[in-house]
Amino acid sequence: MFLAFIAFFFTIVGTRAEIFTNSFLVKMRQPAERYLADQVAARNGFVNLGPILGSQMEYHFVHKALPHARSKRSAPHMRRLKVDPLVHTAVQQLGFKRVKRGYNTFTTDNIASLYVDKNSPNPANRNPTDPYFQFQWYLKNTGQNGGKPKLDLNVEAAWAQGVTGKNVTTAIMDDGVDYMHPDLKYNYNAKASYDFSSNDPFPYPRYTDDWFNSHGTRCAGEVAAARDNGVCGVGVAYDSKIAGIRMLDQPYMTDLIEANSMGHEPDLIDIYSASWGPTDDGKTVDGPRNATMTAIVRGVNEGRKGLGNIYVWASGDGGEEDDCNCDGYAASMWTVSINSAINDGQNAHYDESCSSTLASTFSNGAKDPNTGVATTDLYGKCTTTHSGTSAAAPEAAGVFALALEANSQLTWRDIQHLTVLTSKRNSLFDAKGRFHWTMNGVGLEFNHLFGYGVLDAGAMVALAKKWKTVPPRYHCEAGSVIEPQKVTSERSFLLKIKTDACAGTEYAVNYLEHVQAVISINATRRGDLELFLTSPMGTRSMILSRRINDDDHRDGFTKWPFMTTHTWGEYPQGTWLLEVSLNSQIPQHGWIREWTLMLHGTREPPYTGLPAADPYSKLAIVKKAHEERSNAMNPANVALCTVSRGYGGRGARGGGGVGGSGVGNSSNNSNSGGVGGVGSGGGGGGGGGGGTGPTHGHVQQTGGGGPGTGGGGPTGTTASPEEVQALQDEQMLHVERPAQQGTWICCVPCYWLRKSKAVHKALLTFAMLLVTSLLVTSPVLFLITTLPEGEQPRDCAPLDEACIRERDGPEGICETKACMEASNRILASMKRGVDPCKDFYQFACGGFRDQQPYQPSSSFNMLQAQIDEHIHNRSKETFETCLEHENRLIAFIPGRLVAEVSVMKP
Repeated sequence: MFLAFIAFFFTIVGTRAEIFTNSFLVKMRQPAERYLADQVAARNGFVNLGPILGSQMEYHFVHKALPHARSKRSAPHMRRLKVDPLVHTAVQQLGFKRVKRGYNTFTTDNIASLYVDKNSPNPANRNPTDPYFQFQWYLKNTGQNGGKPKLDLNVEAAWAQGVTGKNVTTAIMDDGVDYMHPDLKYNYNAKASYDFSSNDPFPYPRYTDDWFNSHGTRCAGEVAAARDNGVCGVGVAYDSKIAGIRMLDQPYMTDLIEANSMGHEPDLIDIYSASWGPTDDGKTVDGPRNATMTAIVRGVNEGRKGLGNIYVWASGDGGEEDDCNCDGYAASMWTVSINSAINDGQNAHYDESCSSTLASTFSNGAKDPNTGVATTDLYGKCTTTHSGTSAAAPEAAGVFALALEANSQLTWRDIQHLTVLTSKRNSLFDAKGRFHWTMNGVGLEFNHLFGYGVLDAGAMVALAKKWKTVPPRYHCEAGSVIEPQKVTSERSFLLKIKTDACAGTEYAVNYLEHVQAVISINATRRGDLELFLTSPMGTRSMILSRRINDDDHRDGFTKWPFMTTHTWGEYPQGTWLLEVSLNSQIPQHGWIREWTLMLHGTREPPYTGLPAADPYSKLAIVKKAHEERSNAMNPANVALCTVSRGYGGRGARGGGGVGGSGVGNSSNNSNSGGVGGVGSGGGGGGGGGGGTGPTHGHVQQTGGGGPGTGGGGPTGTTASPEEVQALQDEQMLHVERPAQQGTWICCVPCYWLRKSKAVHKALLTFAMLLVTSLLVTSPVLFLITTLPEGEQPRDCAPLDEACIRERDGPEGICETKACMEASNRILASMKRGVDPCKDFYQFACGGFRDQQPYQPSSSFNMLQAQIDEHIHNRSKETFETCLEHENRLIAFIPGRLVAEVSVMKP
């Protein structure tokens, strides 16, 4: 059922001019052996190319007399097939374009003759002896060609662990593979290879004068080129096997060719690498058809004997004018979407950005445009100019091959979790400053261009060796907004869905992996649409960016699944916000017809029992966040008060219901309405009203109906323009405090706040501000009044020796009244009752933690840097206030409690 649901989502936006091929999908009335299908095809003038995905019901027929592409259906041939007694249905296949990513026009500089090293390899040399290894900066970056040293895939750390890709096969789905190349032939897996363009078992590239069909051979060399054989370079997983699947070399692609390619030998092939996709022109919206989607889903569920095949996809080469969430292959949660960076850490100019990108590898370098990826080429040649995200995807496939050798029991989801946890930010950055690194709700850093960072082969292999398979995955349809709403370019429009993430049902999701916003929307100009999805933990993802080349005004998006990985590991319960806007200088408008929120993840914490040796690693950070969440959600440890900032706090979940009422029985109090309880006879009752929220703007929530055994989940509501402004002004913060002795006291003010009128709450707020001010100013007044007479702070005269004097000792060290006063202020503001060595996160040096809220999952280094900067700024301001004068130069040195002051003689 779910498979059909997902396949329907990928109904693509049709083109105005349909192309019909000479291929037909023929469904038999009952299961039929291959020889029976051959007979049916022959007596009707067709050729049977074989079953679809091994089925005995569906076959791929071709009519040789028909042209490969025509503008009209061949009705007579379909009628002839349909009257055959063994045929149930016959569907002529549409043709569509699929393009290679990163293809460079052929020049004589692109290739080099095969080089054979006559000297035997030196076994003591840690580096491969292959002549082109020196150009493979993405494997070992020493700064060659202007690159940044150590900005690479860290494959040497994986190789040092004895992992080189043995017993793993990667299929290159492309225009063929030169399997006779000296650097590839010994790692070629012929049994797992096939040519679906010509329908034979020999996927050798078709010859062209411009070497147009060198693409697949170049990708293959990145994965599995042999080591120390004196030929070209070395592959990421140089002991792994490659399979060639030729499927990209015909005038038009069909759903059947794609499906058979992605479902070919799923138990022999571990990884499928695809460096192609829909046209990257900034106006195409396209993705896999039904048969292809079925093949991918079957692969991840049944391939590798149930562990799941890994599908690696190049994110796209459309640059900033395109968005890879409009590519249904790269944006699929079943694939691993890989972007690229260049050798100095910048994104490549052709890189697309989107929220579905999981990680990045490398493509052509920055300083020298001709310094691309060194790999194999056609006819025994080598090249250094392979480029585009086409080059990035095979590198990722090679890293995954290393991980699968380290642990052959990894599932397809394990690979994605390992990718998130071991990828590094390193030195990656957006060259145009559009997208910055952001931390999600559980402390994971991501970037809209690079995903979770550059793959680290050494770290992935090390973690794979001790990995424990993640818990089962569940799919929760969290809610829908189905009332059509008009959107204009004058202001943003906000929709919201409040959900308990299917809690209490068999589909409950507590820890997120992928999130899909399935949206139907159209506009007078589709390219001006921008969509943002904000999670209950405050993570904001741009799920669709503006595409200036897309001027569609008719098709829009129909049930298109915009996917984000940015909320990985977060808790989905709460309110999800969808912001819709039209970014245009010219007035535009549109209609959002439907939004369905799909949550995918686990019910149990995914990393329980997995040791985290490094306390500052991503694994440790996420585990800590999950443990804190689990402890906070334990009824024995949750206090009776929920605190919120900006929005009304999350309501208590109903514990059970009768019939359709769903009366909640939880004892938690809150300042917002709860979700209706589970009804035994149907949907639970509606939750309470929205929270009042403190002084900042808030979004009032309408309680959703609780899920019941008979159905009926929460439904979404729309937000007013005032709520849109509130969202921009303030982010939601939900805090659940561990229980302490006597926490029943907290219930009293919470109850009073809900029952009191606005004037009472205003008076209480004023009183609290007054008390806080007194508490802050009293210690300062006390210090001033207790200072010895004549030593109160004062303004310095230009040459007042009483204020500034040089000490009798090392020159330049200040020991004046002003310095002493500043030091006293700093020391007085420090809380000395807590040992910073024992509990750093509770150390409020300089009152920093009281003034600067931070996430519990923040890294040690980030927090320490913020505190240091806070202290330095306070000290600097204090000294400059007292010592500011044109004849005095103040040199503030971070790390000291005194300043060095030199007096400039007139």
